[in-house]
Amino acid sequence: MRSPDSIRQVCGRILPYIIPVSFCVLCGEKCGSSNHNHLCKQCFSDLPAILSPCNICGDALSIKVSSNVCGSCLHTRPFYHKSLIPLEYSFPVSHLVKLLKYKDKVLVSSVLSQILLDRIRQDASGLPEIIIPVPLHPVRLMRRGFNQSALIAETISKELKIPLDQKSCRRIRNTSQQTGFDKSQRGKNIRNAFSVLNSFSAKHVAIVDDVVTTGSTVNELAKTLHHAGVEKIEVWACARTVSV
Repeated sequence: MRSPDSIRQVCGRILPYIIPVSFCVLCGEKCGSSNHNHLCKQCFSDLPAILSPCNICGDALSIKVSSNVCGSCLHTRPFYHKSLIPLEYSFPVSHLVKLLKYKDKVLVSSVLSQILLDRIRQDASGLPEIIIPVPLHPVRLMRRGFNQSALIAETISKELKIPLDQKSCRRIRNTSQQTGFDKSQRGKNIRNAFSVLNSFSAKHVAIVDDVVTTGSTVNELAKTLHHAGVEKIEVWACARTVSV
């Protein structure tokens, strides 16, 4: 007969599979079995949402305008047509993204994916033909071991049943890290960094990224897709650095 201690040990190993318990990735508190986002209610409510975004770039609007388009996009329209970005890139969102990128906390990609999915499902316009995660250069991919944008895109692809394309677009230049660059420097750094296969035929595409800072990277990829014949390009990202 097993001792009480050994029974407790066995139960401790099998109960999580019978009654799954989720723990908040930010504070570590139990979320309960019904919470699949791995965020407790308090931490979820603390996430900084972008409440009045520009329809094109997703940046927060300082004042409510009838067109819902910021002055920057009115002055210089990007190559993409719409952005769906739910969160402002500030604490604790910045902490989540850094966990994902640099601490290899792949579980965080599920948290960010679900939040982005909620935002996409609120949009009434038609879904794209394919999803393209912002590609990493092979050298960067080898060092990190995974593409965080691809992890997020994989979840969205499965949930929305939209094909995921990770082969048609390539990063052909191993650009410098964009951290610390202003918008002009980022634009120069990322210029001509991507290529698209000649056989590419999709006309409506969504680019998926984890964070949009100035929009230089997604705009350069959108420009490459536009030149390849894509007619409508959306940007789906989990968070954005806001300018207001």
